[in-house]
Amino acid sequence: MCTLVIFRNVFPGRPIVVAANRDERFSRPAAPPTVKDGTLAPTDRERGGTWIGVNDRGILVAITNRESIPSVRGLRSRGELVRGALEAPTADHALASVMNRDPEDYNAFNLAIVGVDEGYHVIGTGVGGTDVDGDHIEPGFKLGPLAPGINIITNLGCGPGSPRANAILRAIRMHRADQPPPRPSSLDGMLNLHEGEIPGEGFYGRRLEATCLHPTDEDPDYGTVSSAIIRLNIYPGRTSAWEYWHRDRPKGKVHQCSSAWDAPVELALRTQ
Repeated sequence: MCTLVIFRNVFPGRPIVVAANRDERFSRPAAPPTVKDGTLAPTDRERGGTWIGVNDRGILVAITNRESIPSVRGLRSRGELVRGALEAPTADHALASVMNRDPEDYNAFNLAIVGVDEGYHVIGTGVGGTDVDGDHIEPGFKLGPLAPGINIITNLGCGPGSPRANAILRAIRMHRADQPPPRPSSLDGMLNLHEGEIPGEGFYGRRLEATCLHPTDEDPDYGTVSSAIIRLNIYPGRTSAWEYWHRDRPKGKVHQCSSAWDAPVELALRTQ
């Protein structure tokens, strides 16, 4: 997962709304979201973890890489952090399941844990070392709150100020995605900032502002492979459920970003 936009307590009756894109190798196998043991999540078939998911307690967990810190081969999958946190009954327990692990077992990441009443942002610095700016980074976990409002987490940086976050905020204003009701169509624009439509150079030759990365001649096996829109429904008198739209992007040079969304997959929440 490389672009994660979390609307926390922005929409009446829908305390958590998420729009997210996953950037990955096209050749890396993945399964679409399914419901199993009270959890709704897609599956990374290569290593068994997941990059985003929700559970029937109303907890959302999602992770992105961090491009500023080089990865090290042979470490444990970051996807298992998400799997483990989704087994927790509360956001606080989910947080503890992450913070109690050894940070040097995993490459660097940004991880969001969101409940109706709590929100956390965990930053993992992997084994540490020197980042792309030449600064020394100590290994460890850093914890911060995920405040009410619009939270933007990407592999290139978090919050306003980064090129991708600024482009997402412009798309939100253009499509009025911060206004109710949060239909998938109003959230789709921020997920379709196409790399080919944005001028200038970027990280590893990629466009810094793009949320939808396309395969290139130099990098034909990498790009945006799937999208997700998740909306938690707690309207009075209705069955509370997670509604999860998931759109797979095809492999290869044919990149149909405008393809139709799949039907929603729902997971009923437990009665508290």
